[in-house]
Amino acid sequence: MPVHKVEDGMEIKPNQIYVIPPDTYMNIVDGHLTLFAREAKPGMFLPIDYFFKNLAKIYQNKAIGILLSGTGSDGTQGFKDLKAEGGITFAQDNSAAFTGMPRSAVDAGFVDFILPVEKIAGELGDLLNHPYTSLTEADLLTADEKELRRILIVLLNKKGIDFSLYKQTTVKRRILRRMALRHKKNLEDYTKILREDDKEIDQLYQDLLINVTTFFRDPAVFLALHKKILPQIFKDREPGDTVRIWISGCATGEEAYSFAITIYEYISKNGLSIPFQIFATDLNPIAIEKARRGIYHPGNLENVSPEMLKKYFTVVEGNYQVLKSVRDVCIFATHNMVNDPPFSRMDLVSCQNVMIYFEPSLQQKVLKTFYYALKQNGFLLLGKSETIGNATDLFAHPDKDVKVYTKKNGVGHLNFDFSFPASRTYRQSKAEVNVLNKEKATEIDIEKFSDNILLTQYVPASVVVNSDLLIQRFHGDISRFLQPSIGKASLNVLKMLREDLVLELRSLIYKARKDKSPSCKNGIQLFTKNRAETINLEVVPLHANSSEPYFLILFKSALERPDDVNGGETTPEIKKERR
Repeated sequence: MPVHKVEDGMEIKPNQIYVIPPDTYMNIVDGHLTLFAREAKPGMFLPIDYFFKNLAKIYQNKAIGILLSGTGSDGTQGFKDLKAEGGITFAQDNSAAFTGMPRSAVDAGFVDFILPVEKIAGELGDLLNHPYTSLTEADLLTADEKELRRILIVLLNKKGIDFSLYKQTTVKRRILRRMALRHKKNLEDYTKILREDDKEIDQLYQDLLINVTTFFRDPAVFLALHKKILPQIFKDREPGDTVRIWISGCATGEEAYSFAITIYEYISKNGLSIPFQIFATDLNPIAIEKARRGIYHPGNLENVSPEMLKKYFTVVEGNYQVLKSVRDVCIFATHNMVNDPPFSRMDLVSCQNVMIYFEPSLQQKVLKTFYYALKQNGFLLLGKSETIGNATDLFAHPDKDVKVYTKKNGVGHLNFDFSFPASRTYRQSKAEVNVLNKEKATEIDIEKFSDNILLTQYVPASVVVNSDLLIQRFHGDISRFLQPSIGKASLNVLKMLREDLVLELRSLIYKARKDKSPSCKNGIQLFTKNRAETINLEVVPLHANSSEPYFLILFKSALERPDDVNGGETTPEIKKERR
């Protein structure tokens, strides 16, 4: 094939090879390759990332990226964009003379095929013969709805997430993408793979949750945060009154750390000493683990200035890690914004570029959740393509330049139901039920186990902790019992707990761990400035398929009748009455 050194504006033709000139960036516009000098884009020089990102936006499922022998990590972030838009990615295996570049993308989890060069060619030929690479929006609308519904039910049974409430064009495209990778041309054959291969379910689940984000993604938002929002949040703030921010749908943490850096800069500039805490949550546990580590490829830092990079990051094996002082103010946890009870008393909630994947009914439910989570006059941030829709009775939009909303006060009682009515996933025939019951997962994970208990307890204020007593999940309004402490951030439940409950909870956890059965203490008196309250405290071991023990800690008003569990103080008369 002819090999060309690219010139600005060169038209792309089939069966040609085009080579980028040195010290340039290359884009693709209307079937033509355009160039601009390296100096025109200050910062790290990552031309492969730049090209792949633009290729992904334009060609989506028709785009294929390949990383061969090379050093560094250029191309890794571009691969993430390719996958998010429905493209397919290849990396050369250990046969590469220099494995740094392909290995970086593999380690980040953005590679579909890891092959020697001679096998990449054969796989490309197979993909070009698959209908996915020529898929159109019209094709998505004519997909086999019955089989799609079966796939969604398998995901619901295995992962507990109802993807029928998500935008169906996105869901279908990502299912069809997985079919192409498994060389299946009809949905029925792919459904059979899902029934037999839990690993494929995991990979489809990750594809459905993939979300492209980066540091300081929308500069206008962070300018508004610094100039307009933070001055109002910090105005007349008491020194011990912690600022609380919830980043919902935080993905791999870039947005949360961007907020933390912005707040640090604001506090420093204004000479403030008010503590703040950022609660960052996401449905994807793999993304949350990456966020906690805070290690990012250079391609994800293109919006971070050299000064900020030096001040808030440290170099780790060619990548950049957020400084520990910044990581410590960000608490990351898995959380389902649709079904899990929200946080409360938040000064600001940010949920950017997440609701665009939801159907309108789900968007409205989530907006009610955010309304509940915010303090009076609290702020809500949405992405560029998102609006509050019909929720104008809940939020005002004072700034027309960015998607910044404020909570309206005086709204009447809202029914916050942390479940969702039966959706179209459940509308299935009796024959489908019989088939799909056989596909149900036998293993019970921690989240589903705790949710089942909470449903029977009417969702009291509660948390799930691991063996180290680190909080894994929050349920209900726990603000009366847990408060972020001033100083170094910690998710240890004993460090966040009210002092007058520490000894009681410590002994209950010890008993529950030793006896491997529930333990509770009833009639505990709590005193605040305004009132006295009597509660029942209960610790329930979660017997799940995990080598690590977990515990559900419930804080229940004594007005509720105590449960008959080991360690409780329920009298025989009460037991008789309850029977």
